Amino acid sequence: MGFADPTSLVTVKMKGLGVAHLNGDLWEFLFLRNPENDNSCHKMKVIIREYRDDLDEPISKVYPIPVSMQKMSVKTLETHANTLQYKPSETFYWDVARDSPYDVRWLPDLSELYYIGSPAPVKLMRKTPNRQLTYLSINHGKFYTHELSEEKYSFTRRGQEIAVRKVGLWLGLDVSWSLSGSYTEVDLGVGFETLRRKPHVKSYEIEFNNDCLRETDGTDLDFKHYYKQLIAEPDEVKQELNKIMTKKVMSGRIDCHLVNASQIQNESGGTMHSLADLL
Repeated sequence: MGFADPTSLVTVKMKGLGVAHLNGDLWEFLFLRNPENDNSCHKMKVIIREYRDDLDEPISKVYPIPVSMQKMSVKTLETHANTLQYKPSETFYWDVARDSPYDVRWLPDLSELYYIGSPAPVKLMRKTPNRQLTYLSINHGKFYTHELSEEKYSFTRRGQEIAVRKVGLWLGLDVSWSLSGSYTEVDLGVGFETLRRKPHVKSYEIEFNNDCLRETDGTDLDFKHYYKQLIAEPDEVKQELNKIMTKKVMSGRIDCHLVNASQIQNESGGTMHSLADLL
């Protein structure tokens, strides 16, 4: 599944254990790495692909991102750089028959999952034992759901099911260059790439993958790490966050999803200006 924007020259897609937050015109992401010192999981990597009209296959560069890496960025030089969200209709129903599969609202929002019907800020912890975080900022592009999950998920609250629906599996971003001299810089700490218009180059793709590689019987979900390592709430609220459960227990890789946190506070309930404050 892809978002067919003919003006897009750079596509960013991402998945795995992490939180997204729109901070003004800057999209921020905080990826949870190596939870509970499990070295078999969340070995984050970034793949940059260059698609050309003179080659059948893209030219790919793979960057393993070490757990110690704290900050990365995707910065586009534009006169009016801004971040948009693809919401083709005012109302969103969580219904594949009525909603666009590309609508950004398929991404679960922690603020809404905590407080169904009345979104409220999620309190985030500044420090917690054995926690490693990698921060990513993106300053320009249109965000959308790149791919929906095949299965539906059960959202639970105080042990009771409140909704069953599909969720966004991959979050996408389309970047358009309006100026002839526009370009996008990708700073990964372990590598730096400048994406420009070049002869024979049709487009670029940047993949951020913080998925889990371990096998599971379907009952072991990585969603628990959000409230174990990132969210500061009373115990009764923490129980509510054990919410995304596959309806059909299947074997396969451990299930982990990127989530949105549209409203955030620090653990004391005060203003949090950026997800980078948690590093």
